[in-house]
Amino acid sequence: MVATGSKLPDTVPLVLEFKMTGERFEFQTSAKTGDGVFRFRWSLAGGKKGPPEHIHETESETFAVVSGTLRIWLDGVPQDVGPGEAVTVRAGVRHRFHNRGTETVVVDVSLDGPLQEDVLVPLAHHIVGRKMKLSDVFVMIVHAAEIQASTPPSRPARAAMNAMAGLFRLFGARSLPRSGAW
Repeated sequence: MVATGSKLPDTVPLVLEFKMTGERFEFQTSAKTGDGVFRFRWSLAGGKKGPPEHIHETESETFAVVSGTLRIWLDGVPQDVGPGEAVTVRAGVRHRFHNRGTETVVVDVSLDGPLQEDVLVPLAHHIVGRKMKLSDVFVMIVHAAEIQASTPPSRPARAAMNAMAGLFRLFGARSLPRSGAW
């Protein structure tokens, strides 16, 4: 994972990339200013699946496909979303993704709250300009477990995530500060 950009200058976008999962996030607007919506452009490389099945307990998330075709499962039911189409995932709905094509799919994503922003933006600032280290993975897990913007849908998987975060805390990993308006 690599983050680029910084808080300054404002013309440089803050970007977070997960090479292993083929994901790229280019942050656009903060939920803490303006209309209360966190927006980013998400790219998913061909053949990649993105994050595992998860839910957002308190935030709805809208995916508007710019290019490519994204397969999205909502509560286990697959649907393909192509350019010019959008789907909104209501809070509490299980969802996961797959780019079955060979080209990168580009999606404009918006969430109606700050929690996912409080996970992703501090992580991007934490690793800006460098490759992610193993200790950063521990910090990411602790941070995500604390904020719980996105959680596994099952109680056993949530318990396992929280147990891992507890273990990493024992080894010194700490959560990141939540983001302010950036």
